[in-house]
Amino acid sequence: MVSRYNKNSYNELELKLYKKNVLYIVCSLFIIVLVGYIFKIQVLSDSKISSFAYNQDIIRPHRGQIFMQNYALNTPKSLTLSNYSTRVIVNPNNLKKLITKRSIDDLNQALSSILSYSSKLVRERLDIALTQNTQYYILFPNIDNNIAKQLKAALNESFYQGSDYNKYEFTTWLGYEDVELRVYPENNLASSVVGYLSDNFWANEDIVKEKRCSNMIENNSVYQANGYKVGLSGIEGKYCSALYGVNGMRGVSQAKQGENINLTIDYNIQKEAERINEKILLENSNSKGKPKNVVSLIVEINNPDQTKNGRVLAMASNPSFNPNEYSKEYESKPEAFLNYATDVAYEAGSVLKPLMVGTMLNEYYLTKEQDPTATCATNKKVCVGPDWYFNDLCGGKNYTYGNETIKIKNYNGNCFPGNPGLKEVLRDSINTGIADMSKNITTESLRSYFGDKFGFGSVTGIKAYNESAGNIRSMYDNGGYNINNAFIGFGQGFTNTPVQLAQAYIPIVTGGFNYPIKYIENKDSIAPQQVLKPITSNLVKGYMAATSNEGYNGTGAKLQLDGYGNGTKTGTAQISTSLPIKGPDGKPQLDEKGKEKRVWCDYNCNSEKGLYEHTLVGFAPVNKPRFLLIMKVSEPRPYESANTSANQVLSKPWKELMQYALEYMQTPREY
Repeated sequence: MVSRYNKNSYNELELKLYKKNVLYIVCSLFIIVLVGYIFKIQVLSDSKISSFAYNQDIIRPHRGQIFMQNYALNTPKSLTLSNYSTRVIVNPNNLKKLITKRSIDDLNQALSSILSYSSKLVRERLDIALTQNTQYYILFPNIDNNIAKQLKAALNESFYQGSDYNKYEFTTWLGYEDVELRVYPENNLASSVVGYLSDNFWANEDIVKEKRCSNMIENNSVYQANGYKVGLSGIEGKYCSALYGVNGMRGVSQAKQGENINLTIDYNIQKEAERINEKILLENSNSKGKPKNVVSLIVEINNPDQTKNGRVLAMASNPSFNPNEYSKEYESKPEAFLNYATDVAYEAGSVLKPLMVGTMLNEYYLTKEQDPTATCATNKKVCVGPDWYFNDLCGGKNYTYGNETIKIKNYNGNCFPGNPGLKEVLRDSINTGIADMSKNITTESLRSYFGDKFGFGSVTGIKAYNESAGNIRSMYDNGGYNINNAFIGFGQGFTNTPVQLAQAYIPIVTGGFNYPIKYIENKDSIAPQQVLKPITSNLVKGYMAATSNEGYNGTGAKLQLDGYGNGTKTGTAQISTSLPIKGPDGKPQLDEKGKEKRVWCDYNCNSEKGLYEHTLVGFAPVNKPRFLLIMKVSEPRPYESANTSANQVLSKPWKELMQYALEYMQTPREY
């Protein structure tokens, strides 16, 4: 065999092997250095480079901002700003260990030199720190940028053996934090929606334990910081992890900055809504108190751009608070920290009647489609059609459901002779009419509408922080035909929030289509779901328009806008709740545990005291509604003997706010 020796081929092979070996060595060295670095910062907690120093290598992201819209100028409006400063922190436990071998005077002198502060001031702070039994103490809450640079440089230098600072072992007990100061430039505006961010850092274990922003801990598991500021309500609380971002590590990974949140709420409409809310509070206060809360909620509907349908243009909840001073204000008025549009469910009263009428009509038309020959005698579902009427009795009517018989009365004991129909039942808010028709539907069928189609008993598409789902247990009691159906039909015996009420009314005023309410901008188009027949929606809208145009009993005050038709329904609901027991000084009495003594007060008890919940629901324009406006006030003019109605309290404010929204959004006039 003859062997051929090719020198060039041999050299090429040798060169390839050399390059491969070099690459292998470089990669191996990198892995060794990386593992050593991680070991150094995560394991050697007692060494010169401790876990306390590790926290200094964390790069905290810049928090995202929250914006509302100015649709008139087509520009966003910032509701939050973030200012940043640096604070000096120490680990008192490690400092105590160090002064057993290092003079506190030497440490004080070195730190005073770095911070350019007097040694007397620094020593005073160090002495206080040494009294603390903790691993974290803020030595100086805010230092200027130049001093911060000096401190960071000294800490970096102290890592190296032989440096001037290494002997002080700064990295075991001294550190810094770049701290965000959250600022709310609009103060109280939309504060119940925006919420607030804690001033102080929460320990990681407390965040997990309290289940506040715990997903922020999970999202930062790779580079975990020691403590975070926590969103405590509203958007700040609900989206605290997205707003925060993801930590990075110096020399390894950049931080992922927090996301901005863009609300659908309009700056100018929100300001007007809050102004009118404050006016309602003022006008309905007396010497014995003021209303507990006022809500104004505007939702956009029937927009040709489906991505805009269901967006909230105003969500005003009063009383409000200033998130810049939340600690001080929480002590004086904790009730202001609730969003009464989403957080607190109540019995809404007669504003539920259009939903009951819509339910009965829809069952009528669905059943007639399936069996055109069906009659009330053969199928109860067709007992309540567009030509339905009933015979009212003065003084109330007795209704029997199974073994239960109960007398149901109208407001103030009013009676309505002349065989009133569906229009009159809504226009004149006739409880006995609702009770009469409720005998023709089972609780299961009613629940399929109020629960499944209208959304009661579930949080809305907003899914707000601390949002209440309400209480619809009465829709599950007994089954079949029962007395609860009547109470549900005129808004008692179950609870809902104003935002749930808005969600329920969307199919009533959109031709039967439903889509989720939202207050955060997105480009996703959610296909509307047909839950009512168009004829059902059109009939109920017509009845509500008659309520505005004709007034109570056809002779009462009318609620009309300038240039636009509208439809409305009011609700004056009795309250069943506990009340504080007050002493001779008028202040609530306390029990041995320091809690308020309270006594239960039922519907009649609170009615005698003049305590009611008032709600007004309405839409405009009438032919193709653009906006749905819900206003609610709790306990106006408390303890006045004279009865007040929702119409008296809310008609003018509703008209004022709806007119403003229509004109501001340049809605074409109907006449």
